[in-house]
Amino acid sequence: SNRRKLDKNMNLKKINTHTYDSDLIVSGGWSLDLGCQDFLVSRELLSMGLRVIAIDPLLLDIPIDLLNNKDFFYLNKACVGLKNSNTGVYYDYYASGANSLYNPPELLHRDINGGHSKNGLKSKYEVELVTISELMREFNIDQFEIIKCDTEGSEYEMLENLPKFCSKQISVEIHDFLGLTPNITNIDEYNTINDNYWMNPQVILYHNNLLLKMEDYIIAYESIERNDVLYI
Repeated sequence: SNRRKLDKNMNLKKINTHTYDSDLIVSGGWSLDLGCQDFLVSRELLSMGLRVIAIDPLLLDIPIDLLNNKDFFYLNKACVGLKNSNTGVYYDYYASGANSLYNPPELLHRDINGGHSKNGLKSKYEVELVTISELMREFNIDQFEIIKCDTEGSEYEMLENLPKFCSKQISVEIHDFLGLTPNITNIDEYNTINDNYWMNPQVILYHNNLLLKMEDYIIAYESIERNDVLYI
């Protein structure tokens, strides 16, 4: 395996809620910011000397400094693992934390989703889809320095279909709504990193057979709104 083992001497840093190993970053390389509404991660990646492809299905107003930055590329698209068509339906809610390709009202508006069960649908519309492989071909990228993914449910499908060695590290926010998270049983038999955390993403990914995919990567990180967790 090329995965790096958890090491207390690793130079772990955090952008907003996303953890990464700064020692793996090589200035001048490429990064991918999936779900870039506030541009906080994009700006930090640019400050590291990285070129940034920022993707969001919402048509965002790009700040003038980013528009004028030759290393910043914004695409009004949705990134997926595999494409069955060139477009997909995007659901835009009043509280944007639920916006997703995989989050129609009939799934979101269930009592198990707490406050989101009352989150009104603002609109839905077709967005152009793009895969990581397509991005790598278009921008002539051999490997990303880092991929950050905050896509409100589509992270599962994207992780299942990652191209081999497409990135040195991945920081992804896993979402436990939509019914996408598998039921967890026999949690104690797995090497959970934080036994006090009620739903460890290492176990989630194990049950989705996604940890095997992570063999292709040097290191990958999970970032959760409530608790940052690292899996190796």
